[in-house]
Amino acid sequence: MKFPKFFLFTIAAILSVSAFGVPKIVRPIDQSINLDGVAKVEACVQGGFINLTGDQRSNAHVLIEKVFRNASEKEADSIESKIEQTIDDLDSILYIEFKYDNNWAFWSLFRSKPSVHFNATLSVPKGINVELHTSGGNIEIDGVEGEVAARTSGGHMKLADIGGPVNAHTSGGSIAASDLRSGANLSTSGGPIKVDSIAGNSKLKTSGGSINATGVNGPLEAKTSGGSITASFPREIDADTLLKTSGGDIIEKLPLGERFYLNAPNSGGGVRTDFPITMTYELKRSRTAEGPVNGGGPFLKFRTS
Repeated sequence: MKFPKFFLFTIAAILSVSAFGVPKIVRPIDQSINLDGVAKVEACVQGGFINLTGDQRSNAHVLIEKVFRNASEKEADSIESKIEQTIDDLDSILYIEFKYDNNWAFWSLFRSKPSVHFNATLSVPKGINVELHTSGGNIEIDGVEGEVAARTSGGHMKLADIGGPVNAHTSGGSIAASDLRSGANLSTSGGPIKVDSIAGNSKLKTSGGSINATGVNGPLEAKTSGGSITASFPREIDADTLLKTSGGDIIEKLPLGERFYLNAPNSGGGVRTDFPITMTYELKRSRTAEGPVNGGGPFLKFRTS
């Protein structure tokens, strides 16, 4: 269906004004919480970001910002009275949850309905486990030695200096990670993944971007449906590795003299190496490069189409 140009211009103008001219009211909650007996922090907020930092402390510092848009003070009071909020510990877990079920997120773009979202800034002891979820913002985690689980439905992720295993997913953004020391399962439905220095068993998956992993020490499985894969191993491969793409190239950087068994069938591109390989068969446009390199070792599997 075609729309008149003046109609499209009007919509664009409304969106532009709403994006930059919407008034907001911010009401913070700032608390220090004793964590005696607490082994895990679970935080869930609606619509905003979560920033979590681990450091040398014994308590938790919790800052929650309630951000009201398109609302007068009176309307903000009314919304605030209906917010479901929890900051409490139970069975060795500190629960932090803020949500409001009557948001008008779409209509608030046009400045017609008041809405609220919640931003969380958390400081916790380094050794604690964390689980974070937001329905519409970014997540940043830095300096945690425990297990990490994180999920956002509409934002980017930044992960750094994490000693425990990581499980992180975003439905609509990119993932940037560095210094992950116990393996990771990172996935996104709509952006690239970039990892610098990762150890342990790791899985990287994106449906809509490239994967770039440097400083890989441990088994790696990387898959993308819409981009290229670059992986760099500074040390020898000690377990099977799988790199798979449906829409790009695969570049792997290995130490000189590395021992492995190559298995690289492809139907959508070429195979280029800096070492001798054997082409086992060629049928129409599908071909496979396969065989031991430097005497053989763990499987190095490439899949392109």
